[in-house]
Amino acid sequence: MKPALEISEIGHLTRNFRFTTRESSNHKGSINAAALSNSEKCLAYIKDIEEVFDSPSAIVTASQFSKRYSFLTAAPCLYAMSVFSKGMDLSIENTYIEADFLCDQWVPDLRLSDLRVSMPNQNRFEWRERVLTSLFSGNITKIWDSLSAATRVPKAILWENTAVYVFWLYEKKIGEKLELEAISRAEEDFHYLINEAPGWVFGESENPLKKYYTSVGNEQSVRIRKTCCLYHKLKNSTDFCSNCPTGNCVFRNKKSANTKWK
Repeated sequence: MKPALEISEIGHLTRNFRFTTRESSNHKGSINAAALSNSEKCLAYIKDIEEVFDSPSAIVTASQFSKRYSFLTAAPCLYAMSVFSKGMDLSIENTYIEADFLCDQWVPDLRLSDLRVSMPNQNRFEWRERVLTSLFSGNITKIWDSLSAATRVPKAILWENTAVYVFWLYEKKIGEKLELEAISRAEEDFHYLINEAPGWVFGESENPLKKYYTSVGNEQSVRIRKTCCLYHKLKNSTDFCSNCPTGNCVFRNKKSANTKWK
């Protein structure tokens, strides 16, 4: 029998990455990710959640949704891989978005119908490759292809939205109260993700994260994006994100929209 996540591990993912084991009673925005790989169903879903973002268009909604989806899928999966040495099953059929509202804000969670995991055993390199391929090529890329086809949102925006959370996870989140062995393992995994992982791991012709990994060289320690996530186009927004490339890279006082919703 395959091992599963331990209760303490589930608790950590729940507290930090909006992971859940419960189905939501609120069906506004709750869906099995496999349905989103169909462009027609994907467009209907984006139209359905447009109002929760107070968004003016499908393109803007798609970008904002992709930030949430990136966080919900990539963050817990990569954390479990690097810290717990467990490969969560993020196959698209096993991935569910469970939506809810908190203080009038739409806050989806990630639920997996099967909590069993894989272990690295003797060859961690090959195991890591399988985990990453399942997450990216088998899930995220399929959703991005569908989102782009349905709404015409550029895939470059979607991939940089993903990259932002991958960088945040390994640069800011992982390392808190961890043993040196886990920190070393995470550093190795991050290096592989950015510098060595081939395009096919992501279901792309080349590594879509690598080009967004730039040095942080400004006084505010913010990595300026190459694409705009379109957050400033939301009806309730009056400013750009602090790392937005729009507006001649003018830094604003508003907290970055990439973490605002969490």
